Amino acid sequence: MEENSVIDTQKRIDRFNAVLERLASSATDQREYIDGLGLAPMLDELALEFEDLYLPLGQILDSLRNGAVISRECSEISAALASPTLGWVFDDLASEEWAAIRVRAARTSELLSTSLGMSPLD
Repeated sequence: MEENSVIDTQKRIDRFNAVLERLASSATDQREYIDGLGLAPMLDELALEFEDLYLPLGQILDSLRNGAVISRECSEISAALASPTLGWVFDDLASEEWAAIRVRAARTSELLSTSLGMSPLD
């Protein structure tokens, strides 16, 4: 039973890393993703996916190598996504705020991948 728990946790971490990679992807790729979900032009899903996995994984992320840095970066991403000045339609993806989120998400994904012994963007 414990093995299933470890496998489940690994799957959740892998899904979270995929969400980070999506947040780190180009504005064009983010548009295509949201459009493919049929949610265009609203970007809410990018934030919802992040929060849905980040919050329950908090303690697990803390326990990883570089966990404190990963948790701090995730906290910063969460705060940026909650900013009242962040825009939520396609045109807003060109903003400095979304660019900063992409940079932070890429850095966090790389840290997470390295902590798990994966090569970044596997």
